[in-house]
Amino acid sequence: MKQGQWLKTRKHLLDTVKNQVMARLGGEPRSLKNYSKKLALEFEKTWRLSEVSEMMERAEASDLLFLGDFHAYYQSQRAHLRILRSMDLTQSLVFFECLKEDDAQAIDLFWADEISESEFLTLVQWESSWGFAWEHYRDLFLHLKERQVLVRGLSAGDFFDLRLKARDRKMAQIIEKELLVHPSRKVVVIAGENHLHKKHLPLEVSLRSSLKFKAPMVIFQDNEILYFRTHKKLKSFGPTVLRRGDSFCWNASPPWVKWQSYLIHLEKTSDQELEDEDLDYEDHIKAFVQWMVQDLDLSVSFNSLEVYTPKTAKGLRTDIPQEIFKELIFSDRSFLLSPQGKIYLSRPSVNHASSVAGQYIHAQMSQRKKIYYNLPKDLERRLWIETVGFFFSKWMNPARKTESFEDLKIRLDSLKERGTSTQTMRLVSEIFVLGQRMKAGRKTRSLQGLTKGAHPLAQFEACRYLGRIFGRALFEAALSHRVSR
Repeated sequence: MKQGQWLKTRKHLLDTVKNQVMARLGGEPRSLKNYSKKLALEFEKTWRLSEVSEMMERAEASDLLFLGDFHAYYQSQRAHLRILRSMDLTQSLVFFECLKEDDAQAIDLFWADEISESEFLTLVQWESSWGFAWEHYRDLFLHLKERQVLVRGLSAGDFFDLRLKARDRKMAQIIEKELLVHPSRKVVVIAGENHLHKKHLPLEVSLRSSLKFKAPMVIFQDNEILYFRTHKKLKSFGPTVLRRGDSFCWNASPPWVKWQSYLIHLEKTSDQELEDEDLDYEDHIKAFVQWMVQDLDLSVSFNSLEVYTPKTAKGLRTDIPQEIFKELIFSDRSFLLSPQGKIYLSRPSVNHASSVAGQYIHAQMSQRKKIYYNLPKDLERRLWIETVGFFFSKWMNPARKTESFEDLKIRLDSLKERGTSTQTMRLVSEIFVLGQRMKAGRKTRSLQGLTKGAHPLAQFEACRYLGRIFGRALFEAALSHRVSR
């Protein structure tokens, strides 16, 4: 597929997901639509390419840093954490839109270890007041707690006004009020990106006579306008940083991925409100299958799809060897239970759903009848299936990263009690070297010959790791037309 067509189908995917989100929200309020339109016009202007290093240096030098938060997307909060970890936060004050102004006492008690994490969440009414997953924000809060950085809420619990301008004004009042009590060297504000247009919250803050900042800065994330324009020009799909004046945009993930995360969030919360059994995971996987087969011009039926989750998998029967099956469940993996269409989905994230949907597509296209976990006999087949799964996940999320050799070593070191870590590392090294020898046209031993004495779990872990490496290579080869579909 040519790059132009690839981008075109991704725009269609993005529009489809956003329309589904808006349908579940009951449409976009007029005030929010106007705010969003104004921000979109800002991204239509000229932005120049920058670097992560320049962005981080400016963030360190800034005395007022606004970080745009996409509440439902875990990687958005991870980006905040990466930025704040790189900064000296001595005498800093961090404001969160996800907390209320009157949550100050609960924050201070939690920071002082006088209440537990669960008690903190109860006191701030996280679920009812904010509603987005605490797990997404948890590492960010714990990092600030560990460093004893002063944190305050940015929302007013008793103040509700659909006019976003009024909300911005109230937020600026809260910032001014807190800084009078706690003068700070640096202020960080983490809030939804619509608040961060230069004529929205930043303007309201600048209008406060007691607030004088010399180096304000805004960091947006994963903007769709900049994403498509930049990647069309660069002809690549890697992360980029762009800059316009005091504003930066860190495009680390494709924009449709964050909107899919929002859709998953809405489906979960809608399901809870209706007191239904579960989110319709079969429809969720079908959507990924449909997107990918349309993208690649394939023909696959998904009438036989049957999706199980951790809630519904009790007593599940499978032909996967018990030891490997337990490892798959324990390590929070999503996988095919049968090539006919039974799927175990450990979590509905984009990476999990697209990977297992891709393996389903491969099973249907190849018409295979087995799942191939009998190691070492099925080693080559298992390695290829893992490769295909990661290829499809990269197809849906080009920003998905592969695990480095050092990351693998660290993770395996944490599982030393299994006694397979050394075997896994040896297999990874030897299979990789074998591949290089084959590429050079040199004589090699059989793949199965490398596994002598290796535990099946070590063989499986090696396939999983190398499948990611080879899946990334296959994705890059497909984009550059070095292989056909």
